[in-house]
Amino acid sequence: MQIFSLPLNPKLNPNQFNDYCQFLADHKHWIYDVYFTSRIPPFNQDAMGDVFVLHEEGARSCIENALMIQETFKIPVSATFNNIHVRPDQKNLDIFIKHFKPLYDAGIRSATIPHTSWVLTGQLKKHFPDLFIKNTILREVKLASEVYDLAKAGFNYINLDRDLMRNRDELFKIKKVKKHFPNLKISLLANEGCTGGCPIMPEHYHYNCTRTKEDPQYFNSAIARISCSKWDIEDPAIMLKTANLPPWRDDWIELIDKCGIDTIKMHGRENIDRLAESMRIINRFSKNNSILFETFDEYLQDTNLKERPIDGWRKKIKNCKFDCWDCGYCDDVYAKKSGAKHSEKVLSVVDTVAFHDNEVLKSTDIPGLTNERVRKLIYSLSKKASNVLEIGCFLGATSSAILEGNPNNVYFIDHFLENTQPANGKQLPLNSKDEFIKNIKRYKRDSECKLFACDMFAVDKTEIQNIDLFFYDGPHDIFTTARAVNFFSDVFAEEVVLVFDDANFEGVVEGARKGIELSNLNIAFEKIILNSLESEDEWWNGLYILVVRKK
Repeated sequence: MQIFSLPLNPKLNPNQFNDYCQFLADHKHWIYDVYFTSRIPPFNQDAMGDVFVLHEEGARSCIENALMIQETFKIPVSATFNNIHVRPDQKNLDIFIKHFKPLYDAGIRSATIPHTSWVLTGQLKKHFPDLFIKNTILREVKLASEVYDLAKAGFNYINLDRDLMRNRDELFKIKKVKKHFPNLKISLLANEGCTGGCPIMPEHYHYNCTRTKEDPQYFNSAIARISCSKWDIEDPAIMLKTANLPPWRDDWIELIDKCGIDTIKMHGRENIDRLAESMRIINRFSKNNSILFETFDEYLQDTNLKERPIDGWRKKIKNCKFDCWDCGYCDDVYAKKSGAKHSEKVLSVVDTVAFHDNEVLKSTDIPGLTNERVRKLIYSLSKKASNVLEIGCFLGATSSAILEGNPNNVYFIDHFLENTQPANGKQLPLNSKDEFIKNIKRYKRDSECKLFACDMFAVDKTEIQNIDLFFYDGPHDIFTTARAVNFFSDVFAEEVVLVFDDANFEGVVEGARKGIELSNLNIAFEKIILNSLESEDEWWNGLYILVVRKK
């Protein structure tokens, strides 16, 4: 039973690719096709957001690997052109036909085409008579009438919107469409994990489809602070509301046997961890495991099967249509199980990250390697902090924002030996202890302040206690960043906010995470904000913000 459409990830290293090929060899009787990212003009970008083009190694090797897979394992491969923001005009269609021909001649016989008008022209079938044409999930096909129109236009395979996994009424109507088109294939996405009816999803894909190398992917962008990373914390029942097939194997079989679904599209085309998850699911499916993935274990452990809330949820969601606004069933199921909820501090930081840009903060004439948006975040967090530690205060631009927030105690650390200058050519004053003290005096309110004018690892930590906001702008290599977190972790409060400046730089995020691991801390929340380097209008060189707890 070949029911799984599995992605090929272009970022696999040689060992990972060998493991992937071995998986294909072992499970090819379950795999309908392998779909892969393709970059040919005019599709030089994709909804997943990775930036690479045909002449680069990643794009070439992905096409070559796909052809090798098709030849070796006799599994059809499918080129994915997933960008509805490429202009659907005749000029771009002509460009596509010209550049797709070498792939077709090499043996590619299946492709995701994002524009119905291109299919309607008949030119694709004229130039590529054996091409099997898929629509794109980005078109959010939710109605039987839409499926009918797409099949009539010439699509052979319809990717349904993921929300239909909870709409049996419409799935049964779509099944009737297949009576008019007996060879039509219907596919449903399995494990992407977005919340059902996500209001941001079209914008998320729009962002990625128009991304350049200067931009981070959507989830690392500043604007994403108001979407998934926020909802995941604020709504403890969010996992029950995601547009992801439930973990029971029987429910997947039911979609195929009763609801007209032909293939299940697995996720991971440009996310290696998610690809590994997809492979584990297929492996469990092939072994007839009743549960296909682990994330529901906390709901499945109740031994009182007759009254287990998740069993009622399992039936309810088959036709709930994600009408969460008028339901509350998922929240009730979550409330009936015991489990830790997020603290007030975590919820407060999530809101601060989302809305700090609305703060009113006095501007400063203190020069520095920062900007007003970074200062607003530090100010907003400092307002809710008791004891703040800043490492790398330089001339005091961010220190002034901390003092404006007026926490109880503030500890500043800087050896005042480095004279770092911005890359934009502006000249900052020489770094000095006296200049720092002079600059921040006018901002001091009620906070008790202590300055350590020395190397951070020479600080007498007995003078520091119960830090609940840690702002790090010291050396940003992996080793020093990790060591700094580990060194000061014993003066952290039980729950502490960590902010690392210059997250754009290599080593910052990795070093912070390594330091957290070494310090035996748990991450309760994290958000990466990346942007162009030294951006005056964004968040300077990016930020990495976390809430961690002592184990």
